[in-house]
Amino acid sequence: MTLRLAALLALAAVGAGLGWWLAGGLRPVPAAPDPLAGLAPRLALVQDLATARLTFRAIVRGEQIEHGRLWNNTDEVLISTTVSGDWGFDLARLDPERLSLAGDLLTVRLPPPRLLAPGFSDQPATLLDTRTSRWIGDPGPGHLAALRAARTQALAEAPTRVTALGLDEEVRTATVRALTTLLPGLLGQPGLRVAVRFDDRAVAP
Repeated sequence: MTLRLAALLALAAVGAGLGWWLAGGLRPVPAAPDPLAGLAPRLALVQDLATARLTFRAIVRGEQIEHGRLWNNTDEVLISTTVSGDWGFDLARLDPERLSLAGDLLTVRLPPPRLLAPGFSDQPATLLDTRTSRWIGDPGPGHLAALRAARTQALAEAPTRVTALGLDEEVRTATVRALTTLLPGLLGQPGLRVAVRFDDRAVAP
């Protein structure tokens, strides 16, 4: 009886030990820390270096067409307005999927630069001319809609103005310099290499 009890106790001890070992083996292995997890706030630190302040005066035409049963009414305005904004890359809102790390090489893919937080100066637009095809009725509402269309057209001219002034290339060059120079130190990895790629530019072979 004593031998049987001892054998049962031994089996119980072995079973408990085996269960403990299996439970420990089934525990999830802690994931390795993501080296890019803290990159987003650090990208925001170089945001100002990736943009250029843009202000330009534009003379644009806006048109509003009101479709009627018998004929259409067209209201037009010609305005002079001042557009302002930051031209560059919104690094603070960069999609994490645009960042990839392979060994000691961090690749950052950027979309084309654009006009960030666009707006107009505090000075109101100067109305240069108005036209209407209306025979009767108040052209005022139509001219207001045409004014909004003209301001939209002024914003649409920003990329052409930026290219003509050479700001596009300056912003790209400054952004590459800022990311390649500052990111390794900000991440605490002085040996890190940084490659910047633009979606609208082919990668050199």
